[in-house]
Amino acid sequence: RTVDQGLYYYKIKNFLNNGFLPSQFVVYPGNVYLENRDDLASNPVLEAVRERLGTHVLRPTENNRMTKMYNKGKHNPLDDTLTNATLRRRLEEEVYGPANKRFMKLLARMVDKGMTLVGYTGEAHDVPAVTAWMEGQWDF
Repeated sequence: RTVDQGLYYYKIKNFLNNGFLPSQFVVYPGNVYLENRDDLASNPVLEAVRERLGTHVLRPTENNRMTKMYNKGKHNPLDDTLTNATLRRRLEEEVYGPANKRFMKLLARMVDKGMTLVGYTGEAHDVPAVTAWMEGQWDF
């Protein structure tokens, strides 16, 4: 991913600042979807989207469903690409770390405004609980 792709706080905040409602968002840690991607009927992320858009959506017929899809492209692991440990640490400490903290605070505030956090069962405004929910299921 590029640095910009990982800065979720700024993307969601921009949408909220430009008229989107928290209730229009379904947020999920990537692993929640990935661990259930082969089960389109009961994938928790797809179920949350269906609650918003209707039970008929995101249900491909057997004839057009691709049961296995793989990223066949070749790429080096991030650790091989960013060989400079100092650069990786600085990105985490100075870029991703602070942005992710702001993202968790934003998500915690938006729970009681209708934002769906798939699998989150804690209270609104509970930043440590939202952070634990996300960290447990995402390469944070």
